[in-house]
Amino acid sequence: MRHARPAAAAPDDYTETEWPVKHRSNHRIPILLGVALSVAISPAVGAQASPRDVASGLRAGRRDAQQKPGSQPTKPPRGYTHLAVVGFQPADDGDPRDTWIAVAVQETLAWRLQRTPSLILIPTVRAYQGRHELREEATEQPKWSRVVRLLGGELYLTGTCSGPADSVRLDLKLMRPDGGGTLQEMAAIGPSRLFDALNQATRWVLSRLGVPQLGEPARRLIFAPPCKSPSALEYYAKAITAARAENMRDAVHYAAKSVEYDREYRPALALLAQIEMQRVPLLPAALHNRTSAVIQARLHALTRSARRAGDTHDLAEAELARAVTLRLSGSFDAALERVQSALVISYEAGNPYGQLAAMDSICDLYLSRRLPPGIELTEEQRREIRRQDYRQAAEWQRLVLGALHELGDVLAEAPAASKLALIYQDLEEHDAALQMHRRTLAA
Repeated sequence: MRHARPAAAAPDDYTETEWPVKHRSNHRIPILLGVALSVAISPAVGAQASPRDVASGLRAGRRDAQQKPGSQPTKPPRGYTHLAVVGFQPADDGDPRDTWIAVAVQETLAWRLQRTPSLILIPTVRAYQGRHELREEATEQPKWSRVVRLLGGELYLTGTCSGPADSVRLDLKLMRPDGGGTLQEMAAIGPSRLFDALNQATRWVLSRLGVPQLGEPARRLIFAPPCKSPSALEYYAKAITAARAENMRDAVHYAAKSVEYDREYRPALALLAQIEMQRVPLLPAALHNRTSAVIQARLHALTRSARRAGDTHDLAEAELARAVTLRLSGSFDAALERVQSALVISYEAGNPYGQLAAMDSICDLYLSRRLPPGIELTEEQRREIRRQDYRQAAEWQRLVLGALHELGDVLAEAPAASKLALIYQDLEEHDAALQMHRRTLAA
């Protein structure tokens, strides 16, 4: 296997330019929750917090923010740019042994842009999920321009890559998703070592998007070497490729190999934990404790590394993953506390997709809650508790639906409205259910 030597240190920051891209973002992506959120869903309040009260903090929170700069994440002067990183392909004349480089470049650039202030990045997994949803309705693979447009994106970054890893060449294209995709900017990078090429590509994208000069913490996080060894990145890319092909056995194998080369490589740790959590319910009962212990160890390593790096995105992801393990064990209150923690972290970081994931998880928690065994209640009392849980779920699902609308994710709005309609049906709120069914059909 051919590998590049890891870069010794993060490079100097990119050179800021005066908004060279013709496109100027007017699409306003608000912070989804108000400054009252951290109080409204604090562990002390716990399950008694009302989603309506949380959401009602929005207007008041914005007023407070005007009076007290820094009291909540603020919209950068030029606004957010909503984009995706998708469709990277190996060059047609490339060596088949180097096809992993295209996936590695795409995943690393997406990871970095997701953590860049003033950018809102559509998660790569959501982009591929959206393409899969459209593929079910079409006879051929949907164009990325259409996928990104229906997910609310204003721009998307794509390109081709050729190797080997010690001499990588990137041909990058920044596209608008109108029509079949309109070229806005392009660049040729390299040949360079893989990590150097990634840094050059990152600087080019940030300058083309007119991102303001990064502060030192953000610069260190974004321009740090992706991992300790290019081998870790190679095996992670192969794991992602296998996971997209729904070959989870190979995905686990390659992700585990990635962690062998770098035990604190957070993307690989998160992928392994996610796959293993999906397998837990299918395992014999005798293996549950052992597998859960392995998952907890991975999440502990993920959290430790994220805290050391100051990576709030991975901290929130680790909290959500811990909530899943607690939910599987039947610990509702502990799971809810973890999701609430993820929600607060994502809010404070100005990460709307993190907030969306947390709100969706809270909804699912209330829908799936089971009363502990041994509690003596009448059938009427059980129905009332269940009704209260479904009421909470409906309120959180309304927030999810509103967030999807704000993000412009047309593909997800219909399923979210349908889910809310079914919750209303169980609550016997038929007018509200009918309204949501109509919204589903209109989406």
